Amino acid sequence: MSLLVVAYPEIEQRNYDWIESLRVKYDQANYNIVRPHFTLVFPAEGIAENDLIDHVEACVRTVPPIPFVLRSASTIYDQFEDRWLVFLIPDEGNGRLSKLHDNLYTGILADKWLMKIPYIPHVTVAMLEDCQECKNLTAEVNREGLEIAGLITAVEIVRYAEGRIESIRRIGLAG
Repeated sequence: MSLLVVAYPEIEQRNYDWIESLRVKYDQANYNIVRPHFTLVFPAEGIAENDLIDHVEACVRTVPPIPFVLRSASTIYDQFEDRWLVFLIPDEGNGRLSKLHDNLYTGILADKWLMKIPYIPHVTVAMLEDCQECKNLTAEVNREGLEIAGLITAVEIVRYAEGRIESIRRIGLAG
């Protein structure tokens, strides 16, 4: 069992449907497990749920809602699973999401941060073994002129076990 912290973006329904149409086609492994999201704390083990709740509440207590705009797609290699990913990456909001990520990886999470992997705020829309297929999808999305505005108003602590995500606590951002 692992614990994660995610943020589910508030976006227009047509944009949500478009993201889901990509995920159902290119990310079948995760499409039915979790909604489109930004991961802020990656799977961590050995932490008590109540301790994580207290930590996250303290970290987000003064963080106002985070507006963002997804404007580009990028192909990324996943070295842990030997596969390729397509990320939708925000222009606006990128720095604030990165700061929130960094702040969460303090205290009880300080030793869980995989510093050798740079953090890129993103929404994953594809997980494939074929690099060229990911590159083609990335090029297609970027040609279309991606622009999805949204807002992060809360984070959610979730438990991942046996291929399922279960919400533990939703914590609203300040404001």
